This record gives sequence, C-alpha cells and structure tokens, in this order.
Amino acid sequence: METSSLLTKLCMLMSFMLLILFQNCVPLYSELQDAKTVGYKKVEITPFFSTINLPGGIILGITEDDVGSIQNGVGAQVAFGIADRIDLRGRIDYSWTYGSMKEDYPNYGTSFLIGPKFSLVPKKLALFTPLGKGFSPLLPFDGVEYYSNSIYFIPTFLITAPLIRDKFELTVSPKAYIPLSDEILNTSIVLNTGIAILGIHPNLKLRPEIGIMAWPLPSLHGSLGITFRLHDETEDVP
Repeated sequence: METSSLLTKLCMLMSFMLLILFQNCVPLYSELQDAKTVGYKKVEITPFFSTINLPGGIILGITEDDVGSIQNGVGAQVAFGIADRIDLRGRIDYSWTYGSMKEDYPNYGTSFLIGPKFSLVPKKLALFTPLGKGFSPLLPFDGVEYYSNSIYFIPTFLITAPLIRDKFELTVSPKAYIPLSDEILNTSIVLNTGIAILGIHPNLKLRPEIGIMAWPLPSLHGSLGITFRLHDETEDVP
C-alpha cells in the first residue's frame, strides 16, 4: 500500500513537469545515479534540485559583467529495469536563470533525455547512452537572437565504489554532451562526483553531488537528489 501511494505521488510530480514542456531551457549537467541497475521490472525515481555557475558571455554572447550569473533547475529521473543488467532511464529538467542575466536575457524552460543504461561490471561500472533534447531561446549569438532545439548524444560512464560499507558510496561520472543537430553549439565535457548517503531508509538514498563542465569553458554545478526505490533494497540488485 505504501509503495503504491508513493508511486502515485511521484507519477503526479512527473505529470506536472511534463505539462511545462512547452517552455524553453538549456541542459543541466548533474547525474545523480550510480553504476547499479535497478533489476528486471523494477523502478527507481529521483527528484532533484541543481544550480549552475554559468561561465559568462564568451559562450552565450553576454558581457563580462554577467560572469557568475546563476541558473537553477528542478527535475526528476525514472529508471525501469528492462533486463537484469539493462535499464531504460528518462529524465526531465526545468531550469531558469536569475541575477544580472535574468534582467536582460530571461531564459527558462525544459529539457529531457531518454536512453539505455548497461551494467558492464555489476554495481561498479555502467554505461549510460541517452539522447537529450532542449528547447531554448539562447542569448544573442554574434548579435543575432538564436533559438536552439538541439538534440544531444550524452555518453556517460558511471564508476561506483563504497566509502563506508552500508553508509556512503562514491560515484564518479565523466560524460560528453555532443550536439547532433546544431552547428553553433560545441561538445561539452562534464565530470560529476556524487555521494550516496545510505541507511536513512532501506529504499531511499540521499545524493549530494558536485561537478564541473571542463570544456569548452569551466563552470561549476551542484545538485541534491533523493532516490526512491519502489522495491525492497535488500533484494539482489545487479
């Protein structure tokens, strides 16, 4: 009964977020998962909050005064086990800017991604290969207002190791955002480092995470997510 009620509430959250898909956004860079797969026909849901320190106008055409403007975002991702060692994962983000950039260049909206996750070494190494799409009127580029509807290929490696048994797990996740439909955007290289805090509840993990976009220009981002497993965590998970 409790699991059914939790699933209903989380589905309502995802439905609300889908209603705002007509808005616009740039992709968020957090990962908020580990190298484990959820298991056949099992479900995992992670709502989250993220914040990004934007690197300034060299990328988006804004002035040096706007360096350090902030973009925040909320979202959720869902994993469904289509095999013992393969998940199908979907994610949706809603983001907005504020500070000096908001006054002159309001930018907000959504992005989403979906793709398979493969367990390469059970519980230790996985490969996530989603396609993502953002809907965003970007800031002026070379004096011309530019609208982006880019599709990204986002190959991601997930490397997980225990820090303290049954208490903390460390996950490092390097990935690339490769635009497939937009000549004006560059490939971005991102590295995330997250900790899963265990022991709060058998079916719950708290996930603080920090990361850096290392290319084309460095920017920092931080996130906090809560993973709900809609099955008993004591069951064997690949």
